[in-house]
Amino acid sequence: MDVRKIAAIASGVIAAAAVTVCVSLGGRKTEQRSLFSMDTYMTLSCTGRGAEKALDAACAEINRLDSLLSAADPDSALSALNISGGGKLTGDLAALVGECFALCESTGGAFDAAVLPLTRAWGFTAGEYRVPPENELEAALSLSGSALLDYNSATGCLSIPEGAGLDLGGIAKGYAADRARDILIGRGISSACLSLGGNICVIGGREDGSAWRIGIQDPQGEGYLGVLSVKDAAVVTSGSYERRFTDEQGNEYHHILDPKTGCPARSGLVSVTVVAADGMTADGLSTACFVMGAEKALKYRAEHGGFELVMLCEDGTLYATKGLDGGFSSEHAVVWTD
Repeated sequence: MDVRKIAAIASGVIAAAAVTVCVSLGGRKTEQRSLFSMDTYMTLSCTGRGAEKALDAACAEINRLDSLLSAADPDSALSALNISGGGKLTGDLAALVGECFALCESTGGAFDAAVLPLTRAWGFTAGEYRVPPENELEAALSLSGSALLDYNSATGCLSIPEGAGLDLGGIAKGYAADRARDILIGRGISSACLSLGGNICVIGGREDGSAWRIGIQDPQGEGYLGVLSVKDAAVVTSGSYERRFTDEQGNEYHHILDPKTGCPARSGLVSVTVVAADGMTADGLSTACFVMGAEKALKYRAEHGGFELVMLCEDGTLYATKGLDGGFSSEHAVVWTD
């Protein structure tokens, strides 16, 4: 199950267990699909002429990307790339790997996809969580990090040392959401909500023209931390409250690894939500900002811009950037910041 959990609470978005569900909203029909892909449950919903075929095409694209980008599937193109030690990248792999290296550089390594030895050591790739022995962790850390790989962005050529490898799990769902969105828009869809395991991507607004209302889970209680009102945006949350496990001594661990330490990030944050124009950016930055911590994340945003933040700290402080003023509401006290 995906670790980023955002609930879409607009009445126009309905979770469905069936493969195809057609519901009526305000006298209009909304076509909906549910599928299990990329190790998570997904729901795609849209209205408009040709909605059925558009959703079928979007689902097919998501499944295609799953078979291409899975680090756990030995038959995927990504696994073949890791095993072969690299090669010349084209298509989706070129786009994703290029973005991963760019994000790694801009975030100072807070986001780094070259951590396959670490995600394997912690059991996150196979879904068998464990605390690796110190010597195993040190060995995995020595084989991790984009600095070990040789990537030429101009030629698309990538060289991966033996034992190293890429895990695109921190960005793949955002990329898949973007591709599904593009397919729907290309088929004339102007109102849609795509929930890829909590990676939310919306096209336009709801049928009546109002904004989509996206609820952010409250990791410290029941219900929602707050509600975002968005149009034509991607919303992704990274949190330490899911996909976590406890060792025999009762110590708790979560899945968001700090590439520098090789261990679950201890940044003082519990939850980070990023609102951006595209899912790939929102996906990667939600992880990076969680690893950075609140202060560094706000500094990064001030320097780079292009996205908004909602961050919950371990001490209960809730930050939201001022670009969301009027588009984010919460029953909790909010510290509005640049």
